[in-house]
Amino acid sequence: ITADQFRNLYSQIPIRIAGEVISPFDLLKLSHSRKWVWTKIVKNDSSLSLYFFDGDKQLLIDTYPPLSVLYKIPAAEQAASVSLDAMDIFKGRIFSRDQFFAVFDDLPNSVKLRLMNNPFELVQWDKNIQKVAISRYVDDNIVKIGFQVNQGIYTEVYTFEASDWAIDMFIEKLNSLFPGLNFEYPEDRYSASPDYF
Repeated sequence: ITADQFRNLYSQIPIRIAGEVISPFDLLKLSHSRKWVWTKIVKNDSSLSLYFFDGDKQLLIDTYPPLSVLYKIPAAEQAASVSLDAMDIFKGRIFSRDQFFAVFDDLPNSVKLRLMNNPFELVQWDKNIQKVAISRYVDDNIVKIGFQVNQGIYTEVYTFEASDWAIDMFIEKLNSLFPGLNFEYPEDRYSASPDYF
């Protein structure tokens, strides 16, 4: 099957077992490498074998999940918000999907999980992500991160709570790769803005 067909299939597998098929981090890295073209799935008596190939039929990665991953459950929808541009906490704090993944794909998995504790959603949205934003504020060591996702005829924004130290590591790498952004680190909402009292 093609890479797109596999992504669609993967999005239908329950999150609790999808990681047994292939780690969401590995799948994102495969997608962004632009090498992955097709996947071969072989069913054995007690397990599956998945082979991910490039256009020249060279093996990029292989996995051997249990047969239980064949049983799919529809994913639950998550509540949405307005566009990133319309949200005050993200004003002037927006960057592109490509910039986000250029940094995210290169971070250790432990940091990725503190940025986005449900990476399976990134796999589902991957190519439909339009923009990403990081809040200008830190509240109790938490920083909001937002994803603007194209859902066909409409756009949704999903926000998550990320660890401030993981955000700091992300921004350091973002500014290193894209110095023109000059992205500022989040600041404590109350100590930095006395007007809020």
